[in-house]
Amino acid sequence: MKLLNAVILLIVLLRPAALRSAEAANAIEGELTAQAQAWNAGDIPAFMRSYAEDCIFVGKQVLHGKAALRDRYEKAYSSRAAMGKLTFSNLNIRPLDGNVAVVTGEWRLERSPAAGGVAGGVFSLVWQLKDARWQIVLDHTT
Repeated sequence: MKLLNAVILLIVLLRPAALRSAEAANAIEGELTAQAQAWNAGDIPAFMRSYAEDCIFVGKQVLHGKAALRDRYEKAYSSRAAMGKLTFSNLNIRPLDGNVAVVTGEWRLERSPAAGGVAGGVFSLVWQLKDARWQIVLDHTT
């Protein structure tokens, strides 16, 4: 029995890197899907769940921390109309190791002209596995 347990442990520890990478990519893609759903429901706090408390945001300015980023989103998108409908496209999820991944892609907001019109750009995100879940530690969005 000890030998069987040792073999099982060895198999788990030596899982192919490709399998671990696929698991990471799937988890991160799920987080991005949840983010878009939360945004489209008008729920900024739920959208922010994927961000680490100590995240850094780089856009027109550099913000440090989840609270500062949440304040920015709540000020810039103060109504459901201003939030519009968010979609992500052209995602490239690249796990660097078992704890860090880089994601690039495009974002688009569909809004009425009165609410600011269509907006969009590109982003790069650094994700880190923290407290058993993938979290955004660096967000560079233009």
